[in-house]
Amino acid sequence: MKVSFVLPAYKAKFLPQAIESILRQDYTNFELIVVDDASPENLLEIVNSYNDPRIKYYRNQQNIGRESLVKQWNHSIRHAEGDYLVLAADDDTYSPNYLSTMIQLANKFPEVDVFRGRVREIDEHDNILELDGLIPEYCTSTEFLYHWKRATILICIGNYMFRTKVIQEKGFVDFPSAFCTDITSIYNISTNGVCSTMEFVFNFRRSNIHLSGSNTQLEKKLEANNQFYQWLFDLKFPSPTSRDEAFMIKSFTRREIYIKCRYDFYNQVYKWLPLTKLGLIKRFRFLSLKDRMMMIVRYFFDRIFK
Repeated sequence: MKVSFVLPAYKAKFLPQAIESILRQDYTNFELIVVDDASPENLLEIVNSYNDPRIKYYRNQQNIGRESLVKQWNHSIRHAEGDYLVLAADDDTYSPNYLSTMIQLANKFPEVDVFRGRVREIDEHDNILELDGLIPEYCTSTEFLYHWKRATILICIGNYMFRTKVIQEKGFVDFPSAFCTDITSIYNISTNGVCSTMEFVFNFRRSNIHLSGSNTQLEKKLEANNQFYQWLFDLKFPSPTSRDEAFMIKSFTRREIYIKCRYDFYNQVYKWLPLTKLGLIKRFRFLSLKDRMMMIVRYFFDRIFK
């Protein structure tokens, strides 16, 4: 089976490490497609420094990611010709056995369309910041979403391997700046379940140039969270296949979704909120007025007594 690593690229800082980690895979039947999103940096020079026929380079005439990062992802994956597809990033890295481990899972569970590599979260110096939890090798879509709600696993996108024809047909869900796109997109194509590795095979990088850690994205994070939690509230689960699944579905009550929403709001948005942007809390439409007022009270309380 052939795998397409699709790497939408804009930043040069960690790009060599990302490319090298892919080229070092011990499973060698893959292509690496680098899609330069009209970067002002000379990404072609970096790509040309690797003399490997498996690398293909494309450059967008305009910066698609400025309008929509997810639109750039969906544009880039159209270049893929492999049986499976990995959406890589210009700053994350893969263990040498990432691909061989994923192919083993694909052979073991041929009906499944999405496979997940266990994650380390690292900083810009490759120091470990966080380690993924462990979930069963095979999960139904309901069980996978339940593990997300319980925060058992780290959620990103580059650690997944998708069946190419399925992800090209359905595409990634377009939320602002790709916030919450990962969990919704994975769930949408997990009709046949999700398979996960037991070992750590992927390194998700946090750095001062990483979009999800930037405090300049507050308004987009708010809007993405609004759209995501409305999606979650409207979600129709498949009929449970076991007593355990029935329990998991019942746990997605409106109250539980509210609790998860408040938790995410605090960890993703609230902690970055400067005083001058306090009015943004009023735009968090999914939460009730009471919840939003409590956010404002807590905001001042924390800053007075911390």
